[in-house]
Amino acid sequence: MDSIEFINHASVLISDGKVSILTDPWYKGDVFNHGWKLIEEFSDNQINNILDKTDYIWISHEHPDHFSVSFYNEFRDQIINKKIKIIFQKTADSRVVSFLKNKNFEVIELDENEILEINESFKIQIFKVDFYDSALLVNLKNFKILNTNDCPFEKYSDLKSLSKKIGKVDLLLSQFSYAAWKGGRENIAWRKKASTEKLENLVKQSDFLKCKKIIPFASFIFFSNKENFYLNDSINTPMKVNEYFLNSSTKIFFMKPFEKQLVKDLKQSDESLKYWEDKFKNIEDYIPVRYEKSFSIEQLKEEFKLYKKKLIKKNNNIILNFLLLLKPFNIFSDIRIKIFDLDCIINYSLRTGITTTNTDEFEVSLHSNSLMFIFKNEFGFDTLTVNGNFDCNKNGFSKMVKSFAIGSLNAMGLGLSFSAILKPRLFLLLLSKLVRVENNLE
Repeated sequence: MDSIEFINHASVLISDGKVSILTDPWYKGDVFNHGWKLIEEFSDNQINNILDKTDYIWISHEHPDHFSVSFYNEFRDQIINKKIKIIFQKTADSRVVSFLKNKNFEVIELDENEILEINESFKIQIFKVDFYDSALLVNLKNFKILNTNDCPFEKYSDLKSLSKKIGKVDLLLSQFSYAAWKGGRENIAWRKKASTEKLENLVKQSDFLKCKKIIPFASFIFFSNKENFYLNDSINTPMKVNEYFLNSSTKIFFMKPFEKQLVKDLKQSDESLKYWEDKFKNIEDYIPVRYEKSFSIEQLKEEFKLYKKKLIKKNNNIILNFLLLLKPFNIFSDIRIKIFDLDCIINYSLRTGITTTNTDEFEVSLHSNSLMFIFKNEFGFDTLTVNGNFDCNKNGFSKMVKSFAIGSLNAMGLGLSFSAILKPRLFLLLLSKLVRVENNLE
């Protein structure tokens, strides 16, 4: 019988009774540089029991709450011995696929819109979204399940295009709460707005896809660091989502871990709603983690030199230098950053590096650990915008994006080049996201 079993966060197990596909396994440990934790974590025995039922694993994108490197390192032997195949989208850099193949996993790369026929009644298809995300369409004997995880299907044009591609959907799985920085401690208005927008977006997706059944998921986490713990004050809980849809023709189904139901006969259990509501209430009692290690100004300066060398290697030096001189656009402009654990303010510039300053004014405030993380990892700035372990004003955020987003692009296999200039779609997408954030910071 065709079934769906909720596992955790963005992970479900979909089966036709013969073959099963597991999505986005992440079951323990914190992610985003000690910024997020799961509301519910699993033991090794529980994880092994999940793998015993799994034939395929699908990874939606590279974020660590969907592609958990520690999971593939720790359970490598079990996955290989059980001959579980891993499915991932084709990307420009093939970084995820290369990592998996180097671990001797069997990997299937899928092009966008390519259909993989698992058997005569079980087909899957992926759709690339935004910078690096992807959605999964599962077709079980013409019963369509769409897993959008945290794909930003928010614009009417994007939903209309998706609807034309796949038609009516029978069951939708989608994120139900915000999962990134929302304007700093004082900007509770943005966080409340973001929560409401997530609920409105579930309605939009349901309407465009003509889907009357939704399993809200991919939001069973909380912000777990001392620097971002305040972000939990406006997150959506299962009870809040359930109340929002109470008088709607669209039905909501929250499932607790290891709850299995028939896809065509879903029922909402009061026990499952209470289970999650109790778990979310326990967030208030959690003692946030702190960054225990600080890095000196000298250590930051040395790491910056290596960071800059990587940027020069991965981007066209002529374009890089031209942008450094292009004053009107303020790309790579100086940023005054307060390193609060060192109790100092620095001037940061890709051109001149890090210099200490005597001014009392700053545009960005963060821990030295966060700045070091950006220097050490191409995806470091992307991580910072997700974990929210910083504070800044509108001008500071704009400057951070213009200075550090180049690392995020490099992490996706993209860079500043003459060919990229002729294909500006991703750069325009980045600009649109920046404008949206700036509007919410006003």
